[in-house]
Amino acid sequence: MPAPEPKSPCRKRVDMVLALLGASLVALLAGTPNAFNSISHKLEDDIGESDAYVSFITGLGVAGLQLSLPGGLWERVWASMVH
Repeated sequence: MPAPEPKSPCRKRVDMVLALLGASLVALLAGTPNAFNSISHKLEDDIGESDAYVSFITGLGVAGLQLSLPGGLWERVWASMVH
């Protein structure tokens, strides 16, 4: 099987923008940052911690979710140079 032809830089950029828009749309429609609110009170009761602690853990989770996109982009650009 022959090797695929390399994509042009312009096509790579278009693919990246389309993937970003698609992922953003899915995240917004899924309501990922807000989904935890429906079970947070049950978790609070199960672990016996305060509402402030559960809110702190939720904030860390949302921050991790939001930072995963720049982290993935960084890995895509720089990881091949590290190996």
